[in-house]
Amino acid sequence: MGREKENAVLTGSLQGLHVVVAEDDFLIAQHLEDVLVEQGAETTMVTSVGELLTMDLSSAQVAILDKSLSDGDVEMGAARLADAGIPLIYQTGRDAAEMGQKSGAIGVLSKPVNERELLRLLATVKEADAA
Repeated sequence: MGREKENAVLTGSLQGLHVVVAEDDFLIAQHLEDVLVEQGAETTMVTSVGELLTMDLSSAQVAILDKSLSDGDVEMGAARLADAGIPLIYQTGRDAAEMGQKSGAIGVLSKPVNERELLRLLATVKEADAA
């Protein structure tokens, strides 16, 4: 089953959800943005820890974070997001189990990210915000 057919049932399911994506690989970032926008989410794309540390978080509802960005480990940026109460989803090229439990994390996904699992995690955030 192709991605289009697989996601057809979910199209628009993330309408209005604002997702911060921290990813320094252009192709992965573009793919994530495409998937999220197809589902109705709004996105803010960043490629560095520095951007995470200085960005306006007022509209962010959830963040998808690559463990390693162009300027280092994402942990400082993740701590800022977690302190602001923003749920985190980590994605990593390493074994997800090796990352263990991270503060503020609702999920740790191995790359390539399983889109259905990612959308399921994001839907739980949207449902919690609606409650």
